[in-house]
Amino acid sequence: MQVRRLIREDLPALLEMNQKQIKESRFPHLKVNVTKMRNWYLNFINNPRSAVFVLTDDDNHLVGAAAVGSDQFFWNYHTYVMDYFFYVYPEHRQGLNAKLLYDAIYRWAVEIKAIEIQLSYAYGDNPERLNRFYSFMGYEKIGEHYLREVI
Repeated sequence: MQVRRLIREDLPALLEMNQKQIKESRFPHLKVNVTKMRNWYLNFINNPRSAVFVLTDDDNHLVGAAAVGSDQFFWNYHTYVMDYFFYVYPEHRQGLNAKLLYDAIYRWAVEIKAIEIQLSYAYGDNPERLNRFYSFMGYEKIGEHYLREVI
């Protein structure tokens, strides 16, 4: 397994993966707009403020991905990194495959001189498992995430 930055040639496989991801999430009832997703990803390529990392197997098939962005705190000029999504196909969720993606996010955060990485968990159904994984990776649980649906 290897991790690298998104390139245009990854888009068909990434878009297919995202559609599966959304069907497995709490959003299967919302229509997926593939054109919007493709344009969103094109804005990540060569963008110094955001990144998509893809996880590929030894045959260079995409088996997972993570998208992150950066911003400055509103009260100072320090940069932080936040995640947009993280997904690994179920058949590849063994071993340390997910760690490879999070290690890439950490290296990118260091590269852009961010002072912290903020991760959220709003799509899945096993927060305890993810909490153990994040703790293993050195992340600390701070605060809570609340949601109120409007539609």
